[in-house]
Amino acid sequence: MEDILTDSYKFIYYNDELLICPKCRALLSLNGCQKFHLNKKLIIGKQKYICSNKKCQLTLNTDLNQYIDKYCNYTKEIKEKAMKYSFIQYSSYQSKAEYINLHYGTKISRQTIYNANNSLID
Repeated sequence: MEDILTDSYKFIYYNDELLICPKCRALLSLNGCQKFHLNKKLIIGKQKYICSNKKCQLTLNTDLNQYIDKYCNYTKEIKEKAMKYSFIQYSSYQSKAEYINLHYGTKISRQTIYNANNSLID
């Protein structure tokens, strides 16, 4: 995942294991890409799939939940860095956000750091 954070070119993520529709068990076909702003810095494409059964027509996207939390644009790695930064020294959420922004070149807000900190503690 570190390569994704440092390089500035497009990636298209696809799941080679996802070939059968979970609903009707028919084959899935490629159906374009969905733009995703990773870390609000890099645009990547998530492969979209559609069921080949005309009656089903279920659409699915490549799942990136192992790297990114649902409804979040920032990787888990970036949010964990802010938490680890707290172990080195006590600092405000604003200074943690500034540290992450300088290190990764993103524009993460202090509220995102706060939410990530609370979710990682639970």
